[in-house]
Amino acid sequence: GGGVPVAVFEKEAIEADFREYLETQEFCSPKTVETYFRDWRAILYEMMDIGLIEKHQITIREVETDIKEVYSDEEVSKLLVKPSKDAGFVEWRNWAVINWVLATGNRITTVCNIKIADVDFAEDMIYIQKQKNKRKSGIPLEFRLRKALLEYIDMWLIDDKHEYISEYLFPSSFFDSNKPMNRSSLGHSIADYNFRRGVKKTSFHLFRHTFAKRWITSGGDLHMLQKILGHSTMDMVVHYANLWGTDLKPAIEQHSVLALTSNPKTRGRMLGRRKC
Repeated sequence: GGGVPVAVFEKEAIEADFREYLETQEFCSPKTVETYFRDWRAILYEMMDIGLIEKHQITIREVETDIKEVYSDEEVSKLLVKPSKDAGFVEWRNWAVINWVLATGNRITTVCNIKIADVDFAEDMIYIQKQKNKRKSGIPLEFRLRKALLEYIDMWLIDDKHEYISEYLFPSSFFDSNKPMNRSSLGHSIADYNFRRGVKKTSFHLFRHTFAKRWITSGGDLHMLQKILGHSTMDMVVHYANLWGTDLKPAIEQHSVLALTSNPKTRGRMLGRRKC
């Protein structure tokens, strides 16, 4: 009961529909979509081998790895404006989520599963229990994030007896406070939050890219970045570094041939050599 008819898998548009669902409903990153499609292809080829569906070629669309889009400083500033006191739980929760991802670079699934107990305010540490590489890790609690979380928790997650009303830091709603958000609901909620703040970008994953870019361009250590982002290998971190690690403009302004010839002292030396 509740199964999917085999005929569905023979529809020409099924793969496009599945891709759109992963991107717009589950808020999967392009690389995650590619991984889902490799599993999808294996299942369909097995169905072809046993004669359930007609044989046809399935091509996996390779993902472009040049991840360059991030939230601009102006957009980040708009998203970090603190809500008014009467803004409501969802607005405050989403504001706290934005603070969280910009301070940690966590994936959306990790954010959904963070519990209040995972944040050690006494030691200023965050303990990540669930992430893609299946490893638990600890990362420092940034002091501005600490301040934002304490204000959010005090306003919404503590009752009159000074007890937490939820074990989750970012519950699905104030009225169902002990139920965690799922990635689809959180993705849509943050997208709505962004639009209301005048920010047209809605990708949750771009917060992760924004975190990585700021870390690299400010001279952060790459091995520490790998640990904080929860990557199993250095491959993606090195890719980030290749994209954003070296700001060439100051160097080229100083050392290009045109820069050398426009400098009076340098130009004099060059003209002197030419006369020789």
